[in-house]
Amino acid sequence: MTESRKMPIQSAARREARRMSVLVAAVGVVSVFMLSVGAMVYGLHQRNAAAIHAMTPYLKQLLNTNDVFDANRQLNSLLSSGVYSGYWLHDAASGNLITSNASDTARLNASVAGLGASWKIGFFNARPEIIATFPVGADYRLTVTSQIPLLPVAAVFVLLAASCCGFYFVMRRKMLGFASDISKPITDFAIALKTFDASGNTVFETPESASRFAELSDMGLQFGELIKRLQASEEGRRMFEKDAALATQARETAHNLKSPVLALAIATKTFSDMPENSRVIIQSAINSISDITNTLKAKYDELNPQSASSMSDFYKSAANNPFSSLGSRTGTHLLSSLIEDVISLCRMQHRSRAGVKIESCLEASAYGIFSKIDPVEFKNVLSNLITNSAEAIADKGLITVEMNPLPGGFAEIIVSDNGAGIPADILPRLMRKDASFGKAGGSGIGLYHARKVIEAWGGTIRLDSTLGHGTKVFVLLPRCDAPAWFLQELRIEPGTDVVIVDDDPSIHEVWKSKLGAEAALGRLRLHHFKSPDALAEWHNSGAKAADPDSTRRLFLVDYEFIGHTSNGLDVIDRLGIQRDAVLVTSHYDDRDVVEGCMDAGVRLLPKGLAGWVKWNSIE
Repeated sequence: MTESRKMPIQSAARREARRMSVLVAAVGVVSVFMLSVGAMVYGLHQRNAAAIHAMTPYLKQLLNTNDVFDANRQLNSLLSSGVYSGYWLHDAASGNLITSNASDTARLNASVAGLGASWKIGFFNARPEIIATFPVGADYRLTVTSQIPLLPVAAVFVLLAASCCGFYFVMRRKMLGFASDISKPITDFAIALKTFDASGNTVFETPESASRFAELSDMGLQFGELIKRLQASEEGRRMFEKDAALATQARETAHNLKSPVLALAIATKTFSDMPENSRVIIQSAINSISDITNTLKAKYDELNPQSASSMSDFYKSAANNPFSSLGSRTGTHLLSSLIEDVISLCRMQHRSRAGVKIESCLEASAYGIFSKIDPVEFKNVLSNLITNSAEAIADKGLITVEMNPLPGGFAEIIVSDNGAGIPADILPRLMRKDASFGKAGGSGIGLYHARKVIEAWGGTIRLDSTLGHGTKVFVLLPRCDAPAWFLQELRIEPGTDVVIVDDDPSIHEVWKSKLGAEAALGRLRLHHFKSPDALAEWHNSGAKAADPDSTRRLFLVDYEFIGHTSNGLDVIDRLGIQRDAVLVTSHYDDRDVVEGCMDAGVRLLPKGLAGWVKWNSIE
């Protein structure tokens, strides 16, 4: 297909102006000529008709007395005066010709057939003539022809042709001027757009010729606004790239900190011979590091909202997951992870109040509890409950959050404080709208909203408080089945090689703490590797040499290896150990990681729950 020929807008406008001038001039001349000739012919007919009507009474009198001679003489007098060029007098009843000055009666009859008492223009005697019929009383009909003078018609035509030429040139000049008025501003506007980018200016100015037209002026203003938005977008893009780099650093830092914090938290539980004050100091430091880690992760999610919301979207779209959509963000979520995030954020929020302690009391029983909730709403509700407890503490106090599985498929979350407490007569009203206690200017929306949201998830909320001793809030949520990717428990047969692959030494300590006793008894063998290369070397050669009869292996593989381009899923796939592998990672809420596990048939264990995971030794 060939491209159509392009023409500058000014040339196109001038060409169309010339065409329009010719068309308008031609139509005007033809119309005026036709009107002029028509008016002249009509005036000639009216003049002749007036003369004949004046003669009709006398002519009728002559014909009634059968004086055809005098009637013929009377008609010839009008003929000689130029009123008409020919006449025919007929009997109206029979149609017989009474008298005439012409012999071509047959042609006359053909010309006046059906004419009645009217007139028309026709060609008779090889010239254009007016043919008219007039009644002479009731018994006679007079037909006359009047020649149309060609000289006046020609004069009118010449005059109009001259006028047409003058009108054409005037019209052409006007149309070309109008075309220039329209096309030049558009051309100037296009030139201004072409030269704007190379000028280095930051503000687009509409050309003066274009500013006279409202549409072009508005277009210039809109283009200027578009440039401002593009400049702001470019600045935003540069800022986003900078923030994305910081977010990546924050994510890596959070990843590097999480395993040592987990190891410290587990280790402190075994420090039974350490003085209480020392253990409190260590636990406080662990909490602070954990808060920083979660804050860094929250910053990463804030700068990367697609990553933060990807899991909820994935849960709703994956056909092989047992998730049901209860709302725009509702999905199956791990409660312990959400609770830890909220506790960390609340600690940061209330860090200026040194006397208020917020502690997580989640135990191993909280492992693997999932519920179908909106994670954002859940965090808002739990954060509001913790804030209420903090506000109920005047100076020093303790806030704890615990979670336990209950019979009947429910999970119970308890937020406790040793604050001021709530009077018994006020307690029943606090779940109602606009009911508040102990807050200056409190609206009461928080607890009312919490009740509505939790009930929408199929749960309940209730308060138990003693004035002067504190308050407990009990949140009951229905549990649901864990996703297919989640590792419910470790099932280890005797003699199994448990292979731990992680570049963080602290996570190796976690597994030693959990499985070291069994290894010491010879029930299993622990193998520790800090890089994928060391694992591959052992798997391909050293493993068989160490125990050629061993076929039972369990691989606990980290996802992210600092300094390596391959991730844990790549390593598992390369070694072909999908059936015996578990991915242990902090990125369990990353959609790509979960999809990779499900595609490969690999189960996933959140790294933060490694110390809590249930395991059974299969005899």
